[in-house]
Amino acid sequence: MSQDTPSFDLIQTEPGILFRRYFLHSLLSTVMTAAFVLCDTIFIGRGVGSDGLAALNIALPCYTLMTAFAQMLGAGGATAISYSKGQGKDHEANGLFTTAILLAAVVSLSLGALGCIFWKPIAYACGADDSIITLTGQYLTILNGSAVVFVFNNMLGFFVRNDHAPRWAMIASVTGCLLNILLGYLVIFPLGFGMAGAISATVLSSGTSALLLARHFFTKKATLRLDFAGVSLGGLRRILMGGLPNCIAELSTGVVILLFNLRLMQLGGVDAVTSYSIISNTAYVFLAVFGGVNNTIQPLISFNAGAGY
Repeated sequence: MSQDTPSFDLIQTEPGILFRRYFLHSLLSTVMTAAFVLCDTIFIGRGVGSDGLAALNIALPCYTLMTAFAQMLGAGGATAISYSKGQGKDHEANGLFTTAILLAAVVSLSLGALGCIFWKPIAYACGADDSIITLTGQYLTILNGSAVVFVFNNMLGFFVRNDHAPRWAMIASVTGCLLNILLGYLVIFPLGFGMAGAISATVLSSGTSALLLARHFFTKKATLRLDFAGVSLGGLRRILMGGLPNCIAELSTGVVILLFNLRLMQLGGVDAVTSYSIISNTAYVFLAVFGGVNNTIQPLISFNAGAGY
């Protein structure tokens, strides 16, 4: 599997060709992600039951918190990096890249440890009751304890695409999604590991995808390198401010799910949350297309803006 060449000219190449090249790879990545979410929902529904689906939806706001943080660093960092590269400031771009990596590691490891320790108060606060607290705990402890995996998997894709390698980002994403579907089926049905198996399969597949994405930066074709001397508070501010809209958009999804879960538990209990779980996970498929468009235009606009076009 060959990677994209970083010499692909983002300024001279005709915009339609650039858009198609990035869009096909981005769309396939997001659609495959939606497919594995749907498969997870089906596998848990059939293999664990309605209580499993309810527990899955209770834990979902915690996952959206991780992805919101990852998108803030990924989108904000990638935008700042591409802008600096468009200006020819490669050293500055490497400093921004390093800043995002360090912040992601420190925050995700710290919050992941706290989320793993205090999973029960979190579960009750998200709407779980005693009938599903065990299933929710099985899923939530592994989910929170693996926060660093999910953050880096969601964040690194932005950097790989902005380092002129949309095809490699697509390969990593699709590989992780296909592995998740395969492992999810195996651990839930033949092996009977239930909720713990479902989230463990997701962690392993996301970790595989993250490692594939990270591999790009150890190749000769990569232009982004770690540069600890370039880390600065000014760079951190650029990253956070640039990624704030993505963070708010993702957080809003988690807040809506949380509020629906709390209200539905009051009105209809576990069965109502189970029904909502199917609806919310199905809706993710349609959002995938818009995510593909967003991931397509961001590197192109940022680089050209930095170059003054």
